[in-house]
Amino acid sequence: MDDKLDQAISLVRLDEAQRGPTLARLLKRIAEGLTTGGVAGAISGFSDGLNAEAAELSAENSAYLLSIVVEEVKRLSLTLDQLAVQHQEFLDKDWIHLLIDADRKARATRAKTRVRRIAEILSTSAVIGPETSADEVEELTRVAMEVTDSEVEYLKVLVLSQGARVREQGRITRDQAHTDWPWGNKPEPELDSVFSKLESFGLVSRIPPPNNLNILADFQNRYVLLRKGLSFIEFAREATATTSTAE
Repeated sequence: MDDKLDQAISLVRLDEAQRGPTLARLLKRIAEGLTTGGVAGAISGFSDGLNAEAAELSAENSAYLLSIVVEEVKRLSLTLDQLAVQHQEFLDKDWIHLLIDADRKARATRAKTRVRRIAEILSTSAVIGPETSADEVEELTRVAMEVTDSEVEYLKVLVLSQGARVREQGRITRDQAHTDWPWGNKPEPELDSVFSKLESFGLVSRIPPPNNLNILADFQNRYVLLRKGLSFIEFAREATATTSTAE
């Protein structure tokens, strides 16, 4: 396992090296280009500077991801011989590819908190093993690239309210979803915006209003937590839900 992990990290570092060394900061490039080549030189310097900033951010995110993942996996490798054969095979094959894929995603991600979630999902998958397929893990890391901290906070509040039922039953009924909705009936445009986006990733699903509701009534759209939404919070280790978004 250590050899495979070292090989994967070497591939990651090779990818980083092929992107070229980090260049001077953007403003310095622009100033140098303006001095030597006028407006055309400044434009060229601007382009070079953007590429340099992207390369530096990419390298920083890669290092941050690996700092979280590698230590945990090395701890896991200490008990590797105690794991089931299927779990060992998962770590030896699928998980190494997931690490490389996660590194590419981390490099393309702006916010460090998103990189952390990618790393936590990857670390959790190593601990759980083949119980969750590599395709599912890859999808969760894709979601982690796209959702904001604020959107995750809203999802965490919904998990706090509905997660236990979904965990126990596999799903939550329409009646339970209405009862367990933590934001009340007052229409909130931000809720619609956030949960519409979460629904697009298959984390929640909108439920129709009660049958006895007057068609003219203004009613807050409500959403039910799906198993994938619960898995995302659990894999990303966002266990502690805040209550501020529900107030």
